[in-house]
Amino acid sequence: MTNKDNSYIDKELSLADLKAQYDTYVKRLLSDKEILAFILINTIKEFKDYSIKEAKKAIEGDVKTDLISVRPSKENLKRIFSEDEKGKENKNVYQSEKIFGLNTESKIPGEGKMNFDIVFTVRTIKGERQKIYINLEAQKDFYPGYDLVTRSIVYCSRLISEQMNHEYDGSNYDGVKKVYSIWICMNAV
Repeated sequence: MTNKDNSYIDKELSLADLKAQYDTYVKRLLSDKEILAFILINTIKEFKDYSIKEAKKAIEGDVKTDLISVRPSKENLKRIFSEDEKGKENKNVYQSEKIFGLNTESKIPGEGKMNFDIVFTVRTIKGERQKIYINLEAQKDFYPGYDLVTRSIVYCSRLISEQMNHEYDGSNYDGVKKVYSIWICMNAV
């Protein structure tokens, strides 16, 4: 990590302080490309030989200063991050590398609604080139009263079914992309 990256992560950790187990703060921390790259390298077999720089490059999505709405327009992003509240150009905006992932709400008729913490895609640049869907979940407790592995399987299944008519169709399932669901448990002991 560079000094700028350390400074950013230090600021985020300081901001989160003891509240890091709470949803909003955890999502802010986990949406940072540097942190995501580290997680990918240490959890996804396709990334085991990547450097942080290579893993960051493989993460798809626009990178902006802060988390705002999912899929914001480019014009709104330019305005939000280049002007202050009075409409003046803001040259002091701290530029971190946060991702804007895919829509985190999944609604499929007959299957109900499901919310993911963070969903994004990566494209591998080493070996076999492939697109992979990644779901990253922050969980306060490892034992919330049910098996997290089962919940993870449900989340992966939903990510696969959501690919229909985008990555594949009912006549050819070969376009289905691999999915991973990574769970970070804060109180695992």
